[in-house]
Amino acid sequence: MSLPLTYGGNIENNKQNFIDTVYKYDWSSTPLGPMESWDPAIKNAVTLCLQTVFSSCIYTGPGWITIYNEAWQSVLKTKHPNG
Repeated sequence: MSLPLTYGGNIENNKQNFIDTVYKYDWSSTPLGPMESWDPAIKNAVTLCLQTVFSSCIYTGPGWITIYNEAWQSVLKTKHPNG
């Protein structure tokens, strides 16, 4: 199960690819567990985070796992795997 993409505007291919990467990630390999088991509030927060044009991230779950949007990569710079 993936999070619903409810953004009404156009999503650029790069942004959509980034969003797809987050949705398709094997979250069951993390302390958060599979996305299907996440609390609806967390799912909504992730959806909002991914869809905003502003740099955004959330910290959640055991160990404060970071989930961020494409714009947040510029904040991470070289700490990001693609930086």
